[in-house]
This record gives sequence, structure tokens and C-alpha cells, in this order.
Amino acid sequence: MDEQSRAAKRNKFGGTKYVYRPDEMKALRSFFYTEWQHRFPDAPILYWT
Repeated sequence: MDEQSRAAKRNKFGGTKYVYRPDEMKALRSFFYTEWQHRFPDAPILYWT
């Protein structure tokens, strides 16, 4: 995981995690939602983080 290509997200305790940039996250979300519905048609997706 290359920290330079990720966005930094900080929590209220001062911790830092590196996450995908918003455009990458949207693409990943779209892919996984499509695949999830295809493979598990009756299973709900409760949340995305």
C-alpha cells in the first residue's frame, strides 16, 4: 500500500489511516455492489465503508 497514492483519514484520537481516493472508491463500490447483487440476489448490502 503506497501512502503517496492514498488519501489520509484521521480519527478523533489522532490516528491516521490511508484510504482510496474518492474516484477510486466510487469505482470499487460500483463493482462490488454489482457483483454482490449478481452472486447474492436476495442478500442486502447494509453499509459500505
